Amino acid sequence: QGFAHQRALPKHVQTDLEIQSLCDKYQTQLAELNACHSLLTVDQERLATMLAPYVNASGVLVMESPDPDVLLFKEGLDLRLQQFEEDCRAIQVMNGMVLNSDSRIFKRLREQQRQIELQQQEIDQVRFEKELLQEEARRLKAMTHRAAQSQYARHASMDVEKPRLHSLYDTRRAAPTIPGTADPVLFSSGRE
Repeated sequence: QGFAHQRALPKHVQTDLEIQSLCDKYQTQLAELNACHSLLTVDQERLATMLAPYVNASGVLVMESPDPDVLLFKEGLDLRLQQFEEDCRAIQVMNGMVLNSDSRIFKRLREQQRQIELQQQEIDQVRFEKELLQEEARRLKAMTHRAAQSQYARHASMDVEKPRLHSLYDTRRAAPTIPGTADPVLFSSGRE
């Protein structure tokens, strides 16, 4: 079920999980390797203590008939040393895989950084356009206000009923008749 669930995940999430698993395995093997190294060091010292009675003054091992317990201990220690060397090689290979994974992670981080930069540029562009549109709206509003004020001033100079300024903006009210004409202003209804 865990494998099927992992297959349903996006590729980058699967990759992240694989990298995390690899790093966890690397950390576990490294801890085990350190523990083995400590035990091997202790056992090498124990072997040296066991062989001490068989070493002459010049440091040469002199043993006429080897003690079977010492030989068995040394053979076991040799096997464990050989296994330790294989584990060291395996962890070096895994270290290379982890370093390769790190480069993939850095590549993804760079890609995400580029994406963030592009998104920031888009946000800056939208913000710039918004400011331009706000400025244009203020300019148009000021022009409309000036036009309404000039129309109000024209009406004031004539001997016509003065419309109120807010009613000039109200589109629900019919347009006043043009001075000098008897017919009201007609607007297109959009149907022709």
